[in-house]
Amino acid sequence: MLNKLFVLTLSLVLLTSTALAVSLRDIDINPEEIDLEDTFYVEVTFSGDTCGTEVKFFMDDKLFSSKIVGCNRDSIESREWDLSDNPLDCGKHILRVELIKDDKSIDNITQEIEIGNQPLIIMPERPLVNKEFTIHFEDSDTGKPADNIRVEIYDLRKGRKEKVDYYTDINGDIRFKSSNVGEFKLIIDDPEYCGSRNFYVKKTLNIDGPYPAAPLAGELITIAVPGGVGVKVLDEYGNIYATGSTTIGGGVNLTIDDPGNYTLVIGELSNTYWGRNVSIRVSEKLKPSIIITPEKAIKDKELILRVKVNNEPLEYADVTIQKPVGDPEEYKTDKNGELKFTPFSTGKFLVKVEKRGYKACERAFEVRNLFNIEFTPKEPKVDEDITLFVRDQLNNLVQGATVSISD
Repeated sequence: MLNKLFVLTLSLVLLTSTALAVSLRDIDINPEEIDLEDTFYVEVTFSGDTCGTEVKFFMDDKLFSSKIVGCNRDSIESREWDLSDNPLDCGKHILRVELIKDDKSIDNITQEIEIGNQPLIIMPERPLVNKEFTIHFEDSDTGKPADNIRVEIYDLRKGRKEKVDYYTDINGDIRFKSSNVGEFKLIIDDPEYCGSRNFYVKKTLNIDGPYPAAPLAGELITIAVPGGVGVKVLDEYGNIYATGSTTIGGGVNLTIDDPGNYTLVIGELSNTYWGRNVSIRVSEKLKPSIIITPEKAIKDKELILRVKVNNEPLEYADVTIQKPVGDPEEYKTDKNGELKFTPFSTGKFLVKVEKRGYKACERAFEVRNLFNIEFTPKEPKVDEDITLFVRDQLNNLVQGATVSISD
């Protein structure tokens, strides 16, 4: 008996929960085809228990009607929208219906609707100044050319009073040409069709560069562009890495410090020129190595300095040697990446190597005297006096040298 009671109670709970669930089933727009001066309304249908619910109707995210649904309703209608009193632009609009309960949105449906009969307008992506181009119109439903449509076009800077009227030919085409750059507006003024579109007429953007074409990290990059045209650098993920403004002469100078692939976006915001994108690869600078021979540098003895990159000689690199005393001396490596240097003093020296396109590198080394010890007799006997002579690398006797003798 207890088991049956539990099953019955559970069934009642499930039935009650199902009855409370409410959702939007569908929306219908009446009439289905809406002209520019029509009146239309929206009907929404429900499933479930509608008690305590409200429906809100939005057109292009603007609320235009709200209705309390009440209980046991299958459908409800919005208020009428009279396009004669409250016009909408010809073309596509977004209708959204939301179901509200306890001040919370629990369901919604979005649908695209079209006001008027807007033809498909096809034109070049980048119309050019002083060059005639074709604007094609075709019926959105049939795909056939829309002929004999009245179209007006005008320069937005001059206003509609300067408009020029056109009529599409049998192929649904008009031909347009402008001697001025700028933004233009196209308006369809026809009993059967409607719509409008803004478009630009611009010049081709000619650039010179970038130089160098394969830059290195940290290297100055130069691009010659018309005055007023900006350059934006995007990294490989599309993030803005740097921006550059034109100089008085129209050039742009910029530096990219990190190696990688980049895109130069040139003239993106220009109202005069159609923008261009240029891809570049920025490479890492290589770091040379400095090899000094012999390893132990001796005063007044010639040294050979070799500069290499990836084990290859680095020719004609700039080499600066800072001595312990006095001004630094400047040299260049030869075609074999070598130079010869004789230190005339003892102490610490610093070698710095630089060359365009490579990282600078340094190496310190110490120069010392080389002592040689001579003694007589060459084969001494026990209890016999021995005389020691200390000479430097030039065979000069050295005074004050400390000599240690161990067993």
